[in-house]
Amino acid sequence: MKIFASILFLLSIKVGYSQIYYVSGSGNDNAQGTSATTAWQSINKINSAIAKHTFKNGDRILFHKGYVYSGHLKADQLKGVSFSSYGKEKEKPVISGAEPVTKKWERYKGNIWYLADKALPDNVRKLAINEKYVGFGRWPDKKGDGGNIDSWREYSGAQGNHKFDDKQGLDAANNYWEGAEAVVGISRYGYVIENYKIDRQVGDSFYFSGNRYNLYKGGGHYYYLQNHINTLNREREWAYKQDTIFLYSKISPNKLNIEAVNVETTVSITNSSDIVFEDIDILGSNKLNLLLSNAQKVKIANCTISEGAYDGLHITHSDSITIQNSTIKNIGNNGIQLSKSKQVYLLDNKLYSIGLDRGASGIGGGKSVGIRIESGASYFIKYNEIHNIGYNGITLINHKTRNCLIAMNYIHNYCLTKADGGGIYTWQLNTNHNNGNLIDHNIVLLGQEGENLGMIKNNSGGTFPIYCDDRTDYITVSNNTCAGGVFSLYLHSAANMRVVNNTLYSGRYSIIGLKDDNSKIEMVNNIFENNKLIYSNKTGRAYYFKNMDDELKTNTVVFKNNLIVDLFNPEDEIIAATGRNTSQLGANWKLSFPQWEKSGFTNKEKSVSKSAVKNKQYLNDCLLFLYNPSKLDKTEKINNGYTDLYGNTIKGHITLKPYESAIIINHKH
Repeated sequence: MKIFASILFLLSIKVGYSQIYYVSGSGNDNAQGTSATTAWQSINKINSAIAKHTFKNGDRILFHKGYVYSGHLKADQLKGVSFSSYGKEKEKPVISGAEPVTKKWERYKGNIWYLADKALPDNVRKLAINEKYVGFGRWPDKKGDGGNIDSWREYSGAQGNHKFDDKQGLDAANNYWEGAEAVVGISRYGYVIENYKIDRQVGDSFYFSGNRYNLYKGGGHYYYLQNHINTLNREREWAYKQDTIFLYSKISPNKLNIEAVNVETTVSITNSSDIVFEDIDILGSNKLNLLLSNAQKVKIANCTISEGAYDGLHITHSDSITIQNSTIKNIGNNGIQLSKSKQVYLLDNKLYSIGLDRGASGIGGGKSVGIRIESGASYFIKYNEIHNIGYNGITLINHKTRNCLIAMNYIHNYCLTKADGGGIYTWQLNTNHNNGNLIDHNIVLLGQEGENLGMIKNNSGGTFPIYCDDRTDYITVSNNTCAGGVFSLYLHSAANMRVVNNTLYSGRYSIIGLKDDNSKIEMVNNIFENNKLIYSNKTGRAYYFKNMDDELKTNTVVFKNNLIVDLFNPEDEIIAATGRNTSQLGANWKLSFPQWEKSGFTNKEKSVSKSAVKNKQYLNDCLLFLYNPSKLDKTEKINNGYTDLYGNTIKGHITLKPYESAIIINHKH
């Protein structure tokens, strides 16, 4: 009840309006600004008024729709101020980090042009041509969707974090690639991609500096180069060096509308309280589109945050924040990052095309994520749709975060550029953190399994709808629908987990994998109860234990009242395990369902579908997988001949509650 009341309070932030200020692309900064006919014109004018403490509690600042306002809006030390829009135009106002380049372009050589302007910042990461953002040049050239291994070069001879060799051999003079950025696959599991600036190149060797991950010394790891003049051989590829932009173009760039992003942060709300920011889009940044720092009682609503070179939104050291009905898209690294804050509500947002540019990925692991929850307390992540993500849909750092609710989100198409991740991924540094975190009623589908990463050949990572990684403990995972992945639910060296009432469908090898990688973490007191496990892979298993260091103990996991459905061979083993030094397991351990029932590890579990699918071509006809990723009940018409998993006949239709699913069986096949 307290949580619900807090949400209502935040969603209804209101201020007693006093003065209204108007901003229009056709305005004048020397005007009064207090009417539509005397509107101001620029972000600079607003920043100047903020610095002079012009705005009082209850004031409104309205941007005229249909115009783009360039610059960094610095909302600092404000209280009770609202930012919104006015006008009859359909397009929302846009605050943009980009400005037109006004210097003349000169031909460098061939179809490569350059523009030098000392007013440009040290590091331009985003460039728009005719209102469309374009990417850096790269070598080797990208082929197809970039997933083809021919789009990268294999490296060898790695030395720490400062040197590697091109394995194939470079046909280039010394320092031909000096100053380029090397985008490098680091981890053998596929979850780290680094960006190194090359200090020098001697023969086939690249040298660089920086406190980063050590390079992988094994084979099968790859790199490509970007942001260098020698990569430019395709239309509208570009590179940046100091105060100079280089561009490949078959026509003079002076005939094009070209804008360069010249701000690190496009909108910042800092040291402020009771702020409303709505119906305004935030476009383009070299680092952050929107920063909330030391902010209290802030509502961001109906905004589109896009084309950020690094992150879309940072919320840090803040309290009572609502982000609602907004879209975050086309972001280089993380869509949203939360840290050291409390009472943050992310509600009804759409996040997509996040972290797909490998060259923009942040330093270290855990980057290229839809929503990254780094630290803090009382976060409510609900009703969001998250898809087309480079790495994890949502990442939760469990030991630094308390009372986090991740519920009723729809997550699909993740791990598109990295592996060893999940739709919802948790991790923690050490054990015994009973922080009250809950993952509930999410629908998580269709991870890409790291098949086409390119940066790592034959990576051993994989992808999992819900993945509770290293040392995660004391999280409740309940009422979720997980489909696809190597394991639909993966507990890796986890303890004191409560996994209840989930639907786990069609894992590649098994539905739930519990694995202890020879760590010192004892997997104990995990409860697995009232789950539905449906697998349609011929080699599938309901439960799979791997690399257990000693006996599979009865308190490793308590299995109770789970429903197991094997559509291929219900007489086959439903559990498999491999061990190292286990007297109980031996090298391999497999049990059929009758053997499993008698093993002492399970209580009142059920196995159904005694008639296996005789021909794989009928598999899609046999099963119907339905899900409802919305807030309203959803009714589906069903033909005759279907039953639920318990054998109950379905008559004409089935109704799904919000964020719930059903798998029904056609017994014809």
